[in-house]
Amino acid sequence: MATVPRQLMFKHVLVASGLVAVGLALAPPARAQTAQQRASCDIKGGARPDEVISGCTAVIQSGQETGTNLAAAFTIRGRAHRAKGDYDHAIADYTEAIRIEPNYVLAFYSRGIAHFNKKDYDRAVADYTVSLRLAPGDVIALQNRGHAYQAKQDYDSAIADYSEAIRIEPRFPYAFNDRCYARAIAGRELPQALADCNEALQLIPNDIHTLDSRGFAYLRLGEFDKAITDYDAVLKSNPRQAGSLYGRGLAKQKKGDNAGGDADIMAAKAIRVDIVEEFARYGVK
Repeated sequence: MATVPRQLMFKHVLVASGLVAVGLALAPPARAQTAQQRASCDIKGGARPDEVISGCTAVIQSGQETGTNLAAAFTIRGRAHRAKGDYDHAIADYTEAIRIEPNYVLAFYSRGIAHFNKKDYDRAVADYTVSLRLAPGDVIALQNRGHAYQAKQDYDSAIADYSEAIRIEPRFPYAFNDRCYARAIAGRELPQALADCNEALQLIPNDIHTLDSRGFAYLRLGEFDKAITDYDAVLKSNPRQAGSLYGRGLAKQKKGDNAGGDADIMAAKAIRVDIVEEFARYGVK
């Protein structure tokens, strides 16, 4: 199933952060920072999160940075906090970056991710919306806002965001997959959902995330053999994919294979205790 954010932030972050890294590199060295600390406060660098936090803290406390450079240091430190799962400190850093530079798009975008990670979907939508106002046409922000709408069960808004991302970037496979899955969850436009998944698979053949989404669409359509085929392909690659196990179990039961279906469902529940509730929320039992 299409859960988020499946790693698509990378393009947006690297594009937006190029100026961040350059800005910090051009600033004059500060007495309170070592060269190593300064180098670690770089969104494109390979330093570990703790090193980034330490380096960015030294940059911030040096008193040598202002404006965009200072906002960048807070944003980079926030990213390191988020990498450690410390979303509250990440949000605090992004918020400070926004206070310093109220139109700093990367801070809004990044704070949206942290809010999503905390399951605060309303705030995630709000931050992505500001990010899109500041950087119209950003397909990654559109996709991530779609994820947040989807988590709120606002499928119409999610589908609209995925559709807009596809309009801007017609060969965006992940948006096709996301729209396929959102349509399947909503239980309408199922032929269009299949078309979306098939388009995504044309762009990235055998992608297990899309096969999982298409398996779910087939399940909703009552095409149980095709659902099982797709779920089999997913589980061959990842035997612990709970959604595919549970979906395959339901498909097997619908075909009269109660023993096989029960085994898949039990295995899925052992991996994810909430898998039954998730499918029930989508109206699939």
